[in-house]
Amino acid sequence: MEKNVIVKLLDVNKKFDDVSVIKDFSLDIYEGEFITLLGSSGCGKTTVLRIISGLEEVTSGKVFIDNKDVTYLDATKREVNTVFQNFALFSKMTVYENISFGLQMKKIHNMQLVEKIMHILAV
Repeated sequence: MEKNVIVKLLDVNKKFDDVSVIKDFSLDIYEGEFITLLGSSGCGKTTVLRIISGLEEVTSGKVFIDNKDVTYLDATKREVNTVFQNFALFSKMTVYENISFGLQMKKIHNMQLVEKIMHILAV
């Protein structure tokens, strides 16, 4: 069974002012894969992740998610989640409230919300 490409970067370039930080970078991530980006500090790992999530625009190249061109799609419209390196929890919320926040933003409410949170907490 052939797996689908769920994230595709095609000839992505990113410049900050006159400095190229990503040059002709291409990547296919297949359904079910777990990948790791390794490299020295400043090599562009975080920039690649920010490009995929829409938090950073490419200088040139294309970004596809589920075969849809999302290169210039706003981050809030992408079906991508981000886990920051430093904890980004709301300190005045409970664990339950922190988990429910993202689900509520996706307009999941009531019993479906409770069921999803309880499943996450049980794992």
